Formats: sequence, C-alpha cells, structure tokens
Amino acid sequence: MRNKSAYNVKIIITILILFSTVQCENPLAEERRNIICFVDLSASVSQEQKNNYSKAIEEILKSMSANDRIVCYPIDAGSYSNPIKIFNEDFKNATESNISFPEAFKDLPKNVKDSILPPFIKENETVFDETKQSKRIQEYVNHIIPFIKNKLENVRSDKMLSKYSDILHCVLNSEKDIEESDSYSLKVTNYFIFLSDMIHDDGIITFDKPYGISRDEGEKVLQNLKSTNLIPDLKKSKIIIIGRSTGSRAKTPEALENIRTFWEEYFSPKYANGSDVYYAGADAISDIPKLLQAQ
Repeated sequence: MRNKSAYNVKIIITILILFSTVQCENPLAEERRNIICFVDLSASVSQEQKNNYSKAIEEILKSMSANDRIVCYPIDAGSYSNPIKIFNEDFKNATESNISFPEAFKDLPKNVKDSILPPFIKENETVFDETKQSKRIQEYVNHIIPFIKNKLENVRSDKMLSKYSDILHCVLNSEKDIEESDSYSLKVTNYFIFLSDMIHDDGIITFDKPYGISRDEGEKVLQNLKSTNLIPDLKKSKIIIIGRSTGSRAKTPEALENIRTFWEEYFSPKYANGSDVYYAGADAISDIPKLLQAQ
C-alpha cells in the first residue's frame, strides 16, 4: 500500500510540474493584430507605385478590428539613421485625443464625430460586438485616408528623399514595436508588411543589377549582417511583401527571382526569424484582408 501511495504522489507531482511549465492559452482571449508597416518612399518610386502603396494601406486599415494596431514607417535612405513614424493607429487604446489625424474631424458636426471617433468599443459593449465596431471603424478610416495620402507626400517632400531604398536596415529600429501575447486575456499576432519592390539599394549594397543578387553575394551579405548584429529578431512575426516589380536594371525574371530568394532566406528562422513569408506584386493588394485574417 505504501508503494502504491508513493507512486500516486509521484504522478500528482509530475502533473503539477507539467501544468506549471506549460503556458495555457485562454480560448476566450481577445485577438489583436499588431501591424508594423514599411512603405517605400524613396525618390525612385514611381507615381503608380505610390498609388498602389496608398491603396494597400487603405486595405490594411479597412481590415482592422477594434483591438488592432498599425504603425507605419518609410523606407528611404534614412530608414535606420533617421527613422520617423508616418502614423500610429492603436484602435484598442485609441481615444479622441490620441488619434493620428485629428484634423480630419475638426469640421464635422459633433453628433457625427461622436458616432465614429474612438474609443471604438463604447461603454457597455464588448469586443464581440463586431458589427457596430466594424461600421464605426470603416467610417473613421474613410475620414483619415485622404490625410494619410497627404502625409505620405509630405514625408517625401520634407525628407528630400534620395533614390536609395535601405530595406536591409529599416526594421532595426522597429523591434520595440513587436508585442507579446498575454497568456490569459490577449492573443497577439505580429505582422511585418513591406510595401516595396524589395530592390534594396543603400549606396553600398544594391540589388538593382541585371541579375539582382546572386546566391553567393546574398550569403555573404547575410553572414556579414549577422556577424555585426544588424539582423533583427522578428520573433516569428508573419511577413507580407507586396510590390514586387522591376527596377532600372533588375528587369529579368531571373533577377526578380534571385531577389525574392534572398528575402525568403533573410526572413527565415536562420536569420531574421520571421514566419509565413508572402511575397507578391501590386496585383495582390486585394489579398490583404485575407492575409490579415489568417491565424
């Protein structure tokens, strides 16, 4: 009997240890999408590309729910040395006083403003009142989109952007934007979205060559970045790249495929530790809602 009791005690202790070491998720935890977006604003970006990137930002915003957040940075020659935020919209924690574009609402009647301004989850509502909140958010987004387009143009003008697109270093200052889940009440999915042709050019390293970047060159670049601690840890964030297109010299299918191969390796667990890399041209902008729904 004593041996049996001792055996049962061991089983109980083992179960307790397992429960103490395994982080259990609450199936009722609220979901939050934390979106870190980079838009190419270098001087070499065409008007067509700018229009596509603005449309993509619009699709992202319209796909967001009351718990979500988006922060947007430019890709240019100063991506690392002189980073700025184009805008930061945290729908979960938004109030009328901390929105990015208050000027969008200054001339609206008070009853209209009250109906669409944050907080998007009103008193006596929960996050599951999705229909009301979605309508509120859509109206809010419709009002700020023209101001975002103006801000994109102003950023280009204010920074006197060069032709360079420093994509390799643009994410280094944004590791702080990655959020972690609260194991009980909040489940966070982080997304890094790049609105760019992904033809990196910082004046020293350039992918805008007839063959893009070769496997050997790419491996040397990655190893050098890794050895100098210039590759961020994206902590399994989902990666969405939209805007794949030709450059002034990288025009062939081979060049575009070599560039794609480099970025897939860069975002792999071996280097930047991303996950689920989606890589496409501007014709995939309509896929954004679906991509942001995938969990």
